[in-house]
Amino acid sequence: MERLHKLWFTMCCGLILIHQNVESARPSAMFVFGDSYVDTGNLDKSNAVAWKPPYGISFPGKPSGRHSDGKVLTDFIASAFNIPIPVPHSQRDSNSNMLRSGMNFATGGTGVFSTWPGLPSTSTQIDQLQELIGNGVYSAKNLASSLVLFSVSGNDYGAYILQQRGTVEGIPSFVESVTKQLSADLVRLYNMGFRRFAVTNMGPSGCLPAITAENSYRSCNDTISEIAVYHNSLLGEAVERIRKSRADATFVILDQYTDFMDIFQHPHQYGKFEEPLRPCCTGSCGLLDDAGKPMYNLCAHPESAFFWDALHPTQAGWQTLMGRFRSSLVSIST
Repeated sequence: MERLHKLWFTMCCGLILIHQNVESARPSAMFVFGDSYVDTGNLDKSNAVAWKPPYGISFPGKPSGRHSDGKVLTDFIASAFNIPIPVPHSQRDSNSNMLRSGMNFATGGTGVFSTWPGLPSTSTQIDQLQELIGNGVYSAKNLASSLVLFSVSGNDYGAYILQQRGTVEGIPSFVESVTKQLSADLVRLYNMGFRRFAVTNMGPSGCLPAITAENSYRSCNDTISEIAVYHNSLLGEAVERIRKSRADATFVILDQYTDFMDIFQHPHQYGKFEEPLRPCCTGSCGLLDDAGKPMYNLCAHPESAFFWDALHPTQAGWQTLMGRFRSSLVSIST
């Protein structure tokens, strides 16, 4: 009997230690870099549509600067690690008591290079963090125990094409330049002290409602998605090279391409997305005409739509994707 008591005591102590180790292994804060897929309020309130109705109708009930009806990827990943939502860089002065949970530098419309006037590239976003470190807001110790969420979803390519900065023939070499700069950004963050990284690849750009509207949201344009396929291939190779040369760090790729496509190809397995390519908010979402009339149409149930507008998932869409990302994120806490 005494031996059983000792065995029981040892097992209980072991379980407690395992639990404590897992808890201590969790990131204590999160720093976010990228674009509108992870931005939680960095764009200018005076002109960004993400600060206008009907954005935010599901959460928090009003516009919050998120490009969705509610929560975005940042919110779900922070919740998974029990981290308070990182304060947006543009709102840091009014939320100084929240700085210990990290900061969100991501800004809608940005890329690894300069995309649109006035928007910070990911390199500039890292400069913003570097300035805060120089001012003593964060230390190397803060960064070592934190998670980097890095998400670039294709604005570099949109700017390249729409601003006519190059040719179709030049796209492959431009993709190589983008992934090379993305890799340099990750190495820079590592050298600053970060050791945990969650990096999203590109979703299938030919499946965005902005593209599929031309066929009434019935099918994707595989030719356009080839840019994402090539980007993701080079990104995977780059991250693997970084991982091999930096064994003390954890790098996880969140495979948006595969998971978007699985939802589009098997919507009924997810139980709620009857027309996964059709957005909830069609037209010029968030804009009003001169008479104050909405220039958009809104669906009755955003929770039944995967896409919110021409480019971005709904809260329900992100929640579904997070369910698929969760297994990849486990290694962040080990």
